[in-house]
Amino acid sequence: LALPFTVFAVVGLINAVNMADGADGLAAGLTSTTVVWFLSCALLMGHQVMSFDLIILLAVTTGFMFYNMRTPLRHKAAVFMGDAGSMMLGALLAWFAIQLKHSGTIVQPPPPFAILWMLGLPVLDTVVLMVRRIRQGRSPFSAGRDHMHHIWMHAGFTPGETTLLLMALNTALGAIGFAAWRLGLPEWVLASAYVGLFMLHSIIATHAWKVSKWLKRQKGA
Repeated sequence: LALPFTVFAVVGLINAVNMADGADGLAAGLTSTTVVWFLSCALLMGHQVMSFDLIILLAVTTGFMFYNMRTPLRHKAAVFMGDAGSMMLGALLAWFAIQLKHSGTIVQPPPPFAILWMLGLPVLDTVVLMVRRIRQGRSPFSAGRDHMHHIWMHAGFTPGETTLLLMALNTALGAIGFAAWRLGLPEWVLASAYVGLFMLHSIIATHAWKVSKWLKRQKGA
């Protein structure tokens, strides 16, 4: 089952990053934060070639954000990624995730669930919403405005603020996976915690607009 599961996971991650591209700089920002953790793993594992490739990818995504993300110095995006760009980022993350699991030279590679934590929000958000759409009798690929970035922007946060907040959250999720790997926590602990995170995110997605209104009140307080 390894080969069909890998194909399914790669295609799923490609679509997850594509679906996360809902605010200026978001797809590149989430990819950058994941790449930082992948790079940290590759360096500790002594994988110099992968480390160099990840540095290039980090430079590309960070440089792109300077022209795509809204900031006080740039009020609108000068370039756009499009589906081809976001899907390419998803394919690259899938490739590096597979390579990390099978390329340890100095230390043992991170377990699959640690890598899943490092992939962070795109996978979590996409899987939760696909399950929710199936339960509603809709196509899992149907459009909607209940993604995580929609909740924050509906609460009154600008696209730039939304991107930075979700990047911070993605960084925190990756830190959990990385720390668990370095501390040698059993994979069942990571898996159980991820199920809990999945359930929490499901509740947030189910009550997306209530959460959005609560965030709006907190923002105005």
